Amino acid sequence: MPWKPDYITVAEFNAFARSADALDDVETALWITGASRLVDDHLHRQFGSLAAPTARVYRGPAFYDPRLSLWCVEIDDVQVTTGMTIAGVALASSGYVLLPDNAPLDGKPYTMIAIDVCPTMPLTVVAQYGWTAVPSQVKGAVRLQVNRLASRRNTPLGLLESPDGGPAARVLARLDPDVAVSLRGLGRTRWPA
Repeated sequence: MPWKPDYITVAEFNAFARSADALDDVETALWITGASRLVDDHLHRQFGSLAAPTARVYRGPAFYDPRLSLWCVEIDDVQVTTGMTIAGVALASSGYVLLPDNAPLDGKPYTMIAIDVCPTMPLTVVAQYGWTAVPSQVKGAVRLQVNRLASRRNTPLGLLESPDGGPAARVLARLDPDVAVSLRGLGRTRWPA
């Protein structure tokens, strides 16, 4: 899976929308990319993965977390720790721990490395950054957002007619509220939260 991928395919959206033809596939592909990036922006993370371990430099700042009695440095999302090194040393012998504890059991990535002494910055971390799979709630959210973008084609002024003849509703220029609700708990937060 690439870095910042589209989270669903045109075929997946067409099945969701019960579309039996390919007339809108080009536009649908554009909407899928747009909706995927809207989700990334909303959550402050992406759900792709690098193909191999890659070096990234973190300039900090390192901060002391008194609850953990550890010095912490935020890193990009990591779910695969094979081949991970910190400052040129294999994770297992580096003295660092990955946080949050139990991230793999919760289907979440590690977002922090910590140690009992203040680390020397900048810190080079080699890891296979990203997620091993796109969470199902992200796929569902993108389907809903693409459906909204597709319906926008019929509302050039941004107004939807009310089915009962009442006042028109304005199409909002942001992530669909139902999409935002379905994505709760997946956002990237600053540590300590």
